[in-house]
Amino acid sequence: MAIDALRELLALTLVSSLIISLVLLVRRPARHAFGASVTYRIWLLVPIPLVAMLLPGAPGASSEFVTYVQMDPVYSLVQRSLSVPLDASASSINWYAWLLGAWGLGAAICLAYFLGQQRAYVRGLGKLSENHGTLRAESAAGCPALLGVLRPRVVLPEDFESRYTAQEQGLVLAHENVHLARRDTLWNALVVLLRCVFWFNPLVHVAASAMRADQELACDATVIDRHPTSRRAYADAMLKTELADTALPVGCHWRSSHTFKERLEMLKTRLPSPARRALGSGLFAIASVVVGFAAWAAEPAPATAPPSTAHPMQIQMVMGQGDSLAHMGRGMLRFGADVQIQTFANVVSSGPNGAQILEGDVRIEVTPPTGARHLVRVTKTPQGETHEEELAQPPALTLKAQKVTVTPAAEGGVTIEFENGAIERR
Repeated sequence: MAIDALRELLALTLVSSLIISLVLLVRRPARHAFGASVTYRIWLLVPIPLVAMLLPGAPGASSEFVTYVQMDPVYSLVQRSLSVPLDASASSINWYAWLLGAWGLGAAICLAYFLGQQRAYVRGLGKLSENHGTLRAESAAGCPALLGVLRPRVVLPEDFESRYTAQEQGLVLAHENVHLARRDTLWNALVVLLRCVFWFNPLVHVAASAMRADQELACDATVIDRHPTSRRAYADAMLKTELADTALPVGCHWRSSHTFKERLEMLKTRLPSPARRALGSGLFAIASVVVGFAAWAAEPAPATAPPSTAHPMQIQMVMGQGDSLAHMGRGMLRFGADVQIQTFANVVSSGPNGAQILEGDVRIEVTPPTGARHLVRVTKTPQGETHEEELAQPPALTLKAQKVTVTPAAEGGVTIEFENGAIERR
């Protein structure tokens, strides 16, 4: 289980790092060509393939192979020697479990850090009071802001009416309402979650900062597009706003030091035309479909269960993909006769129902009894067509995999499930 989780985490890290690098590379040219709003949406290219990779793979992508071996009824017991480690010292410490535990500890520390930042920001606002549909804060630092994830609220400073002119007040509220309509606080919460999961990847933290900057620029661009003659008043409102004393991980506050210069520069530039923004949105939609489908299609198809049979003396083998026994993939071996099985593994642990979980460089040698009468290999295509081929005496097999689960069957025999493995004839 630990090695599976680490393998999945590594794959997600590599994919997210690749997409983040591409987005960081194109965000400035995209902003110049298509506008800040399109650039902000480009960041969706990061979570889309991650979600796609967690979905089951495409079914029917390849052929399925089922192999039956009928045995003489005299063979009714399974003789096996299980759990022979290649290195006794290696099996004493499950390094995969320790690595998974270290990742979990780092994620918990990262989450506690962001929760601390959030609480410090809220405490810095002082007492919050209701005022005409908004919240008023005792402190002016960090306000105006949008707080909350599921039910976000606009927070304004107590001196909102005296600090800003009527025009500036309308622009400030328009800015926060754009954040509210786009549910930006929810997206910021997702960013915090990804930073906790991938706390060890510096690219994720760089991307979070860049995404928040693009978020504010996109909001500014929307407000200016709706109020094209209010650029000067908009800049004056930003200059009158005090910087926040602490960061706001989940929320949107009006002014931050690292985006202030970029936001003022954008107010001086002309926004892209609606046609160019529409073109950018179309290109983003195409890229989203391509990236998401590519990540989903790369996932292996779910393992197919072997067909049921009433004959108790048989060997069944199911391979998820490929056209020969020697193929890397996942599958299952079932033995219901006197078959000799010898296993080797780096790490051995106990599982449910008396199962043994072998991890690392696992090797299993299978020797069928000499009394086996014949072997029939059934090939199933994705379209459901079958083809049977009778072979001679079942061959001795060697299974090499990264993870194998060996489970004794209630009626006698044993089931072997494997991942990232290959079956070879000896």
